[in-house]
Amino acid sequence: MNRKTFVARLDGWLNLITGLGVRGKDKRISSETYWNRHDELFFEHLYASDGLATRIVDLLPEEACRQPWSYTGISKEESQNYLKRLKVLKCREKLVEAWKQARKYGGSAILYLSRGATRMDEPMLDSEEVTGLQILGRFELHADFSSIDMNPFSPYFRLPTKYRLNLLQDTSSSLNSHVIHASRLELFYGAKLPRRLFIENGYWHD
Repeated sequence: MNRKTFVARLDGWLNLITGLGVRGKDKRISSETYWNRHDELFFEHLYASDGLATRIVDLLPEEACRQPWSYTGISKEESQNYLKRLKVLKCREKLVEAWKQARKYGGSAILYLSRGATRMDEPMLDSEEVTGLQILGRFELHADFSSIDMNPFSPYFRLPTKYRLNLLQDTSSSLNSHVIHASRLELFYGAKLPRRLFIENGYWHD
C-alpha cells in the first residue's frame, strides 16, 4: 500500500523587500473586486452629474461621426441619392444617440420601421422598405430566453432571436406586448463582458 505524501507549496510571486505579494504591503492583494449589475437610474445619475462620465460616453460617437459620409464604388449620382435617403431617415443622429446609449447603459438598439412589413416578431424581408428608425434602450428590450438560437450555422448562434418591448415610461402601453425579431434591430453594445456575465446581464454587455 502506497502512502500519499502531501507537500505544501509556497512558491509564487513574493518579494519581502519590495512587498510584492505580501498582504498589507501589496495593494493588489489587499482588496478584491466584484462585478455588480446596476439599474437604469444609476447610470442616468452618473451621466447627468459627472462631467467626466458624460465626456467618456459622448466623445467617441460624436468624433467618429463628425465627418460627412460618402460612398465609394458607385456613381456620384447614386451616392447622392443614398445620402439624401439617410438624411431623411436621420441616420447620423440616430446612430450617434444609439451609440451613446450603448456606452451609457451597456446596450441599445435601432428598430427598423418598414413598409410592407410582415409581423414584428417575424424575420425582416429584403423587400421591406425602411420608412423610419426608432432608438430603444437596453432596459426597454428584454431578451426572450426561449428564443436562443442553438444552430451553429446561424448568425444568431447562442443569441436571442426575439426581444420583448417594455416601455418603462408607460407601463400601460399596448406596445409592451410586442415581440420584435432580432433582424429588425441593429444592436449596439457597451464594454464587452465575459459570456457568463453577458448572459447573467440579460444578454447585454457592460
